[in-house]
Amino acid sequence: LAPRQSHGQCLTLCLLLSAEMYPKPTISLSPGRVTALGQDVTVRCRAGRRDARFSLFKVGDRTPLGNMEPGGEFLIRSVRWGDGGSYTCYYHYASDPFAWSEPSDPVELVVA
Repeated sequence: LAPRQSHGQCLTLCLLLSAEMYPKPTISLSPGRVTALGQDVTVRCRAGRRDARFSLFKVGDRTPLGNMEPGGEFLIRSVRWGDGGSYTCYYHYASDPFAWSEPSDPVELVVA
């Protein structure tokens, strides 16, 4: 980038260029994909290294539902109808906070 371009443009471009730096994490639901209304559900995100820091998103939302430092487990307490839908997670490492992974494949939570 030319030095005269704004920091915002560089930041956007740098994030886009680094988006594929890390492979996508895996994502799963426990106890399972179909969950009874009012039951707790754990969303688990996993990456290649233990020190990954995860962010969980509901597909269509721009704001993360949560951020988790090592562990990648997000608890959704007392599932409601509105919690149903697709979820994805991303991760990065503290040593390189501006380089994020590709998104995980989506996992679908069905509230029954």
